[in-house]
Amino acid sequence: MILRRLAVSIHEQNWFVVVLEIMIVVVGIFIGLQVDDWNEGRQERNQEQKIINSLRVEVNNNIEAFLETSESLERQQAILVDYYDYLTGTREVRPDQADLLSQLCRVGLGQEAAYDNTVYEELISTGRTGIISDEAVTAALRRYKLLQDRWQSSFDDVVSVAKDLYIAIHQYLDWRPFTPDDRYGNCAFDFPVFEADKRAAHHIAGAQRVTFYYLIGTQMILETLKDLRATLNTGYPLKDSSGD
Repeated sequence: MILRRLAVSIHEQNWFVVVLEIMIVVVGIFIGLQVDDWNEGRQERNQEQKIINSLRVEVNNNIEAFLETSESLERQQAILVDYYDYLTGTREVRPDQADLLSQLCRVGLGQEAAYDNTVYEELISTGRTGIISDEAVTAALRRYKLLQDRWQSSFDDVVSVAKDLYIAIHQYLDWRPFTPDDRYGNCAFDFPVFEADKRAAHHIAGAQRVTFYYLIGTQMILETLKDLRATLNTGYPLKDSSGD
């Protein structure tokens, strides 16, 4: 309709109407593009909010996992320290046998948190990290992932130590079937023979170092996760985000 009127106006050389019609067309196209951009931006903000919500759930779950692992490692470390003190004569009473068995039966076996990075790794793999508009959140996610990757790769530094500990200490272990009401589980340990070994204290000191290494790494990631959670809780929810 507009094009037909425009053609008639040009034919009649009615230049005022020609200019007016052209302006109407241009303004209409501009408004249409603006509406499209607004709808696209709104959809992207809604998608970003969904991703942030998913990240919050993932980060909270990871915090719980690393917190549980950290507390377990702290207990392990305390037990090993007490046993080292007993072996070196600075503690008179041997630590509780059940506590010792819980450590000695698994010494040299690394303990890691059951974390999940599915949401962030999917963003990386699909190249959609740019959908997160908050630079502080993006930086916090990168710091967390970088620290976690470095921590994982550095496990090689303690593999040989852990392997030697496993060989040295597990020769005193006796695995057996579970029995009803067995407070020691299915692991027995020959304490008299082990404690007669001149290197017993040395082995336990090595177990302390390995446990301490895992503990420090776990606590560093835990603190980074807490910082990330605080950052995720700032600036969201986004304005004009319906969450649909």
